[in-house]
Amino acid sequence: MRLPDLSKILLGTALVLYFGHSYWFNTMDFTLYRVRISLPATNVLLKYIHANSFFLFALCAALFTGCVATDAWGLGSRTTNYGFFGASVLLAAGAVGLVMRPHVEDWAKPEAG
Repeated sequence: MRLPDLSKILLGTALVLYFGHSYWFNTMDFTLYRVRISLPATNVLLKYIHANSFFLFALCAALFTGCVATDAWGLGSRTTNYGFFGASVLLAAGAVGLVMRPHVEDWAKPEAG
């Protein structure tokens, strides 16, 4: 399988997962952004991915469009293909981690000390 095709599969998967999460948990409503960011959680990275899942959906959409366009027009160099692949792996890993543990409130809280 070619690298651009694998990138498109990973970006498409991340696109669907981030859209589903942002729709289900309504992270498109930015009036609750401060509340979501202020929730204590031991996994800070997943907390920020949870709060910004709509922005990550938009980033996935832009990268997916760029990947499809460069592949269709034959403009993808080796560097471009590896760049799209690296970004798609990172975004897909974040999306899978978000789907596996979707509720910030259920994450372990740091102990007060």
